[in-house]
Order: sequence, then structure tokens, then C-alpha cells
Amino acid sequence: MQIARKNGIGKAVRLSSHDASSTTNMFYFKVKGQLQEEIAGLSFNQYVIFRPGKLLRKDTERLGEKEIPVTPNVFNQLGLFRKYRPLPTLKLTGKLAKAPKVHGAGMFVIKMEEIPGF
Repeated sequence: MQIARKNGIGKAVRLSSHDASSTTNMFYFKVKGQLQEEIAGLSFNQYVIFRPGKLLRKDTERLGEKEIPVTPNVFNQLGLFRKYRPLPTLKLTGKLAKAPKVHGAGMFVIKMEEIPGF
């Protein structure tokens, strides 16, 4: 991202994680949060951060992702844990690609429950 900014790129779109925070004790979420902050410090004209819940990847070999769809969907049908509901990567990539056209200048954090059309 630093190279992009140095070369005059004014917009950045980042895929992060639902619980990203530089202040958490959870390593994965802490690193995601720190990276978000570092990129914010580069002063892009537009910076859009997507923070979805779990991702559904077609034909994944990751054990945790193979098991994801079952449990959260039961709770999501009851209206619980909406920020953790599984999101198909195909839908997400479309939203990431359109983000610079949808948002204006500034920094935007799009949480799972705010992702349009999902």
C-alpha cells in the first residue's frame, strides 16, 4: 500500500476481519487492526475497509471453513449473530470492486451487517 500511495494512487480498498482491533489480545484480529491503522496513516483520499464475518470459499480445503456454513446459518435464521453470518466470496469480491464508485472521499468501515445486498 505504501508503494501505491507513493505512486499517486488515491483510493484503497481493504478486506479485513469482523473483530479487527489493534487493542485486542487475539493475535489474528490484532494484526488486522494494526494493518488497518497503518494504511489509514497513509492518507489515501478514499479508504474503504470491509469487515465481513466468515467467508464461504468454494472448494476450500481449510477445515474451519468447511464447517462454517452449518452452525451460523442455524443462528442466523433466528436473527442471532448476524455479523458472523457466512458470506460467499463471489458476492464479496463484487462489493469490493464496486466500493470506490459507491463511496466518496474519506474513510469507510463497512461491517458485515452493512454490506449492501446481503
